[in-house]
Amino acid sequence: MYSPKEYEASKRDWELQRYEDASLMLYQLGISPKKEKRKRRSKGSKMGIDPEKLDPRAAARGKTKPALLPRVSYLACNPAPTITVHAVWQSAKVIVRVQPSWEELCELITQELNLEAIANIPYVSKLYKSNDEEVHCKEDLEDGESYFTMPKAVLEKKRRNQGLSRTLLKLNAAETQTKWTNPLESPLISPEGYKNLTKGADKRMLAVNPKKLIVRANRWTEHVEPPSHFVQHMLVKGTLDILMADVTDALHMDKACQVLFHPDGRRVRSCEELQDGQTIYTLPKDVSNFSKRDWGITLCPPKAHLVIAHSNRWSEAPAPSRYAKQIVVPSSLKLLSEVITDMLKTDNPVRDVFQVNGDRITDIDQVEDLTHIYIDPHPDRMKPKEVNVDHLAPDPRKLLRIHKNYFEGDQGSVVTVCPMNPKLADGATQWIILMEECTLLLGMSVLCRKLWNLHGEEMPQDTKALVPGAEYYTYPPPCTPRSNIEI
Repeated sequence: MYSPKEYEASKRDWELQRYEDASLMLYQLGISPKKEKRKRRSKGSKMGIDPEKLDPRAAARGKTKPALLPRVSYLACNPAPTITVHAVWQSAKVIVRVQPSWEELCELITQELNLEAIANIPYVSKLYKSNDEEVHCKEDLEDGESYFTMPKAVLEKKRRNQGLSRTLLKLNAAETQTKWTNPLESPLISPEGYKNLTKGADKRMLAVNPKKLIVRANRWTEHVEPPSHFVQHMLVKGTLDILMADVTDALHMDKACQVLFHPDGRRVRSCEELQDGQTIYTLPKDVSNFSKRDWGITLCPPKAHLVIAHSNRWSEAPAPSRYAKQIVVPSSLKLLSEVITDMLKTDNPVRDVFQVNGDRITDIDQVEDLTHIYIDPHPDRMKPKEVNVDHLAPDPRKLLRIHKNYFEGDQGSVVTVCPMNPKLADGATQWIILMEECTLLLGMSVLCRKLWNLHGEEMPQDTKALVPGAEYYTYPPPCTPRSNIEI
């Protein structure tokens, strides 16, 4: 499993190797371009002497080609060094390639160590030789050498603090690394598991022949035999602090045990005072307090009161009914109001509770057993509130009888004048709406615009001036002609 950076580095190395191998092959086949060579003058050519007579090998020298030396790549001549890096308990082999930088190499070392240990090792930023000399760059790394993530003194200290067992502590670093790096020979449990297993043994080693005690959580359960919730058998494993910690765990105490007492009430100062088979207590012996203690009040809860809650004062139906419920009084007045609200199914939350005589209940102690309580006050103590509700009632509708002529047989039509909000329609707009309705009901061909009363007076164009139940006409009353000419 390679990281992305290591994969890119190996890819570049492989491409460079292929390029050099291909160029060497082409050069050996003679396909690569050749450089122009200077002509070699044979010995004796200037003097007119045939060189073949002087040296018979000269003729064959021009016909044969010299043997080419094979080219070898730089990577083949200088392979990447392989180093072994050791941590506290882990080790890994890493190939130091050419392309990755020093930071990338440190990241690769950290990944390899985590992969070998299946753990979370901190980032490795420095390497040290066996003589604690720090390595600063890749050029200082040598093939086949071992390097460490910390100086040797620091590694030894960490190994002693994280020791697996007494046997592994005596092994040297190389043997320990070999045991950890080989999965088949690695320990079967982790250091934390081994520590938990040996914790009890270490405590027992503090006292070869421990004392056995009886610890009681109180002084009023003397008849209870151990083991129980209040009494336990305990072993003195070490100091007094260790004993009090064991007492806290054994008795499941809410708070840590801070002090222990003898049967006579004296405080335990050290474990040397204790004897085998002795009984100790977590509470002191106080004769005055125990003599004044009321065991009925202390151990038995008080009896809850039962009341009948009414939603009104006119219903006489016995509880339980729609308007009356039996309720167990809780510990506070607020809870009582919530219970009444839930039981009586009131529309609004109950805020106040009253007695039969109308007094308001302000404390839960005022509620007596088997009494009646109400959620509304007594009617005799209530005063009627004078409220003017005239402005809440809407304006009445006006019914008018409209005629379109003055014939005696004309019954007219009834028109309703509906009041409108002045913000939505002013007086002139309401008058136009009334005239349109009159025109529609009377079937007039022309829009009616004015009204006259029985006396022939023209009405103002305002709906407020119209009298409910009165009769009005769309035409003025007939009158005699002003001239003496007969029509």
